[in-house]
Amino acid sequence: MWFATSRGLYQYDSRVFKKYGQHPEKSQSLPSDYIENVYCDTKGNLWVGTRFGLSLYDPISDSFQTFIQDPSNRNSINSNRINCIAEDAQNRILVGTNEGLNIIDKDGSHLKFTQYPSKNLDGMSKEIRCIAEGLDQDLWLGTYDGLVHVTKKGGSRLFKMEQEGRDSNFWSIYVDRTNMIWLGSLHGLVQYNPSTGKFKKIDKFGSPTGLPLEISKIIPDPKGGLWIATSAGLGHFDPHTEESEWFVGQAGDPGSLADNVLYAMHLDPQGGLWLGGYYLGISYMNTLSPHFSDWFEASHPKKKKFLNPKIGQTKDRRIWMVSDSQDQIIFRRSYDQSTYAVDLRLEAPGSYSSFFVDDQDLLWCGGSAGLRRYNLKTGAQQWYPLVDQKTKNTSPGNVYGMLEDQQGRFWVYGKFGLFRFDKSKGHFINMGYTQRTYVALEDSKGNLWFGGRAQVLVFDHDSNKARLLAIHQPKDQGNFLSVRGITEDLNGRIWFGCEEYLQYYDSVKKAIVTLPESENAKLDYVLDLQSDSRGYLWINGESKLMRYHPASKTIQEYDQQDGLPHRSILQLSGSLKGNQGMLYFPTTNGLFYFNPNAIVTNDASAPLSLTSLLLFNKKVEIRDKSGILNKEIGQVDQLEFRHDQNIFTLNFALRSYFRSERNQYAYRMEGFEKNWNYVKIPSATYTNLPAGTYTFLVKAANGDDHWTENPLSVKIIVLNPWWKTWFAYLIYGILLGLLAYTIARFFWIRTSFKKESELHQAKLDFFTNISHEIRTHLSLINGPLQKAAQNLKDNAKVNSYLSLAITNSDRLKSLVDELLDFRKLQSGSSPLRVGNHDILPLIRSVVASFEHSAADKEVNLTCSLPAGPMMLWMDQTQIQKVLYNLLSNALKFTPKGGKVMVEVIDQPKEAVINVIDNGIGIAPENKAQIFKSFFQVGNPTTNETGYGIGLALSKEIVEQHRGGLTVNSSSDTQGVSGHTCFSVLLKKGQEHFPKSQFTSESNILTDKNYTVDQVIPQPNPAIKDASLPTLLIIEDNDELRTFTSEALSDKYKVLQANDGLKGLALAQTEFPNLILCDIMMPGMNGYEVCRRVKNTPEISHIPFLLLSAKSTIPDMIEGLELGADDFLLKPYDLRALELKIQNQIQMRELLKNTTSISLEPSHRTVRDVDGVFILKLKKLIFDNLSNPEFGVNDMAFQMGTSVSVLYRKLKTLTGMTVNDFVKTLRMKSALQLLETGTMNVNEVATAVGYNDTKYFSREFKKVYHKNPTEIRKQAVEG
Repeated sequence: MWFATSRGLYQYDSRVFKKYGQHPEKSQSLPSDYIENVYCDTKGNLWVGTRFGLSLYDPISDSFQTFIQDPSNRNSINSNRINCIAEDAQNRILVGTNEGLNIIDKDGSHLKFTQYPSKNLDGMSKEIRCIAEGLDQDLWLGTYDGLVHVTKKGGSRLFKMEQEGRDSNFWSIYVDRTNMIWLGSLHGLVQYNPSTGKFKKIDKFGSPTGLPLEISKIIPDPKGGLWIATSAGLGHFDPHTEESEWFVGQAGDPGSLADNVLYAMHLDPQGGLWLGGYYLGISYMNTLSPHFSDWFEASHPKKKKFLNPKIGQTKDRRIWMVSDSQDQIIFRRSYDQSTYAVDLRLEAPGSYSSFFVDDQDLLWCGGSAGLRRYNLKTGAQQWYPLVDQKTKNTSPGNVYGMLEDQQGRFWVYGKFGLFRFDKSKGHFINMGYTQRTYVALEDSKGNLWFGGRAQVLVFDHDSNKARLLAIHQPKDQGNFLSVRGITEDLNGRIWFGCEEYLQYYDSVKKAIVTLPESENAKLDYVLDLQSDSRGYLWINGESKLMRYHPASKTIQEYDQQDGLPHRSILQLSGSLKGNQGMLYFPTTNGLFYFNPNAIVTNDASAPLSLTSLLLFNKKVEIRDKSGILNKEIGQVDQLEFRHDQNIFTLNFALRSYFRSERNQYAYRMEGFEKNWNYVKIPSATYTNLPAGTYTFLVKAANGDDHWTENPLSVKIIVLNPWWKTWFAYLIYGILLGLLAYTIARFFWIRTSFKKESELHQAKLDFFTNISHEIRTHLSLINGPLQKAAQNLKDNAKVNSYLSLAITNSDRLKSLVDELLDFRKLQSGSSPLRVGNHDILPLIRSVVASFEHSAADKEVNLTCSLPAGPMMLWMDQTQIQKVLYNLLSNALKFTPKGGKVMVEVIDQPKEAVINVIDNGIGIAPENKAQIFKSFFQVGNPTTNETGYGIGLALSKEIVEQHRGGLTVNSSSDTQGVSGHTCFSVLLKKGQEHFPKSQFTSESNILTDKNYTVDQVIPQPNPAIKDASLPTLLIIEDNDELRTFTSEALSDKYKVLQANDGLKGLALAQTEFPNLILCDIMMPGMNGYEVCRRVKNTPEISHIPFLLLSAKSTIPDMIEGLELGADDFLLKPYDLRALELKIQNQIQMRELLKNTTSISLEPSHRTVRDVDGVFILKLKKLIFDNLSNPEFGVNDMAFQMGTSVSVLYRKLKTLTGMTVNDFVKTLRMKSALQLLETGTMNVNEVATAVGYNDTKYFSREFKKVYHKNPTEIRKQAVEG
């Protein structure tokens, strides 16, 4: 609905108004807020006439296209003041302005304006107020000064009213089915007959107030009548009968017109009549609304007397009602609807709760505990107390109702239960039913139904037997339900109104059942009910009347807005079904009645559409920054939201205006919800709707409970965030693929590296194991050679051969050492030991060691060094290896007569050491390979080759010093000597070294044999003990073990074992003075043997010496951490071995002496196994010091060892026997006690475990050379 006002254009969707007006900043808004009229053509186009132009509404963009006058263009509109708009049979738009008529032809999106010639019109006759088309398609124009007839050919003629004193100002026009023209003027309703050319003033249609009548609008009704909007209200005129009916505003009646001065009127397709008031807005009246009639009009003098009447019907179909004061009864005859009243002179008026009029015009009044009979003709009356004829007992309580059945039996029911009354005898017969009974019904079969509290009593007509039926009681119902109404429907089913529930009798189940909860929930209250001939049930809903159809399940509601008495409550159990099916319902504001068959419902489907969209509770406009709407919300079939726009509200409306306050709605989001949401407010809000595609469905029911056949469907799309789009997933897939490729490549490369590392490690392990084997065999070679050389010093020739063999053995050992050094660097197990050293003495020493070799080869070896010291932070041992390798290579590849020079260049930030020769040089293709491991270049003149280790080792050492090793070389060609220069660059300062590599050592090595194991001290003279110490040798190499045993047999008693298990067993049985054990053995290796020896208390004191070809520091540390006393590398020198063995045994003897001297009781913490053993033994002795019976056997048992092991271990550690050890501790304790002077000699002797004081004194004197008495006396006197 669209409404033109002086303050803008309004759209109404059955719930809210939306305003359109002039907005200068918007080019597509209306040109003015003053809207003269609005018109919708047959194609659905909306035309808006304003005081400043004509506008056409675009529903897609929710905007307007405006057309204004252009005086220079005859194809424009002739005036901006738009007075009226209409449409002819050719679908042309007719626009009346102050300057005449405009005809608009619409061809697609193009509009063509034609100005109708106005040569026959002048003055006020140009100002067209209304337009109508005749049956012959001629146009009739109502103007300010007459009626203009425009023919199809374009001719025109002006007609004016000739009556004196009446002008021809026509505001409204209508052409009826007979081509008669009806005009609304400032002086009333006028009829013009085109056939006669005569005007006729319709005087019978006059103002109800008698004042002059101004008519603003005339429209027809479907039955040929005319609805006429006037200055005195709304009139309905029947042209055939010339009868009028008026609808005017009445103070205090909200169902009347809001404003009697009507300016506009529109009849919609739903039968709704919209009336625009001049002062008070809009009034709405539906011409198809139900018609409920009051017995008395509001102005009737008896209205107030019958506000809450008691009603009934006689057998001859007269309707009666008793006044509130019970002093009058009114009857309405059925044949002519005439009424008559009878005054009542009841005793105790106002005390009666029910009435009944029988066929003898006797009024029966139900009071408290009795009945009063009143003769309406004579006024005679008689009281009948409620006394049981049999028991003579009086039953208290009011009579709620009376019923006379088809057999003439008179039934009385109420608070007391049920009685039958014999009119002829005036006796009451108790029916034995004492439950409260509120209502009664005799059905079409003659069965009697009495409804009361929680149950129904039924008297069967055929069997004349009574039975009780229980009312269905809901589980959550606290109190018992009561029957407040009984009716029989069209199909003979009995229905019961049970306060809040509608129930019925199921003839199959022989029980009363209730409607489903969903249907009962719509009914609110069921306080009475009646049925009609169409199968509807009319239900008393307290403040409203409801109509329910059991088959279709539809429910309609009617209240004061539909014509029920204003501010009224329907009477409980008081309705009546009267003559011709009329229904009567008394209320607290009078009695109303109606014909239920005349009540029609609106089954037409009204449009349902979206009305607005809210995003985060803010309305979304077309083409706003949200980007959601590009056209009006009602025109969209799809809405697309971003992921951060998933909280929104959809408003919608059913454009059904009749009883619109009762419109119902149901919606659901398909794909998100399974069930429909039923609501009264047409709005749906969704929060945090997940990304996806949904279908929003909404359906609606109008005020008559008619639901739309097909729901409105709108596709809803909530987009994924950009990180969840297909493009993002494509990128994710690519990234995952790249990641998978990277991971796979990483693992492949790592596996490759691992394989290479394993291969490299295998090579290193191979070299290490080979080196170990070579060292072992070198020990067998070097040892016997040295031994033979010592024994054959006098034989010069043999000694010469032996010296040659020893020299080559040393060379082979040097090669093995180089291999092991290379392995240490590769595995990272040889960290630098950096100190601040002068490098010049180191260079002189290395050069000097090669002078003899250079002289033998006749090579000129020179050295060029700067003056003064050159201090560098370095590991001089490692740098010595580098210099040795470089000089060795230079001499090796320099021919006889060549030159080798070592020069040192002192630069500000680094020192450069150049080793230069003029030998054969290095071929260009070999320069890139020269520093690689195991790369070899032969000497073509001498057939000498290296091992491919020296330069690789040297480069590794220099790079560990954060320096560099480079080569510059040219090969000899055609007699021209080659040239080679190896340059070592060492940085000055210490910042490039980590702190962990610094050491305080500063030894300068001056010999090429730089390993510690090769510094051999001379052995001391042999041990001269009478009994030889025992030596245990554990070695898996039989030859080495036998040789070592023989070499040491002249000084030691040697035990042998070829594996770790046998060696461990020998150590536990023979208690050797020292164990010499190899590390690399099958089965139990030397580390495990060492660990077990040092963790076994009986043998933990035995010195342990490890032998191995493993020369890395971690290998040494591992052995020493396990408790080994010393470590010797293979091949070892026999002299070094003898010295290490001799020193370990001497250290043990020194420890023994120290221990024997310091056997004082001690509580200090001891960490070594032997110390713990001694402390434990001392504590045991001190705990049993006073026990003379505590002997060796007890001591061994508590120490967890045997007597023999205890003797041997104690002898080894202390040099004492067990008895001597115990005696020494006792004597020292006795001395301490005597020196205190607090105990006598006897007490002291007993305290240290001596029962015989004389024996104690003798033993004490042997130790301290004094008697105990002398010691005590000195202590007392001192």
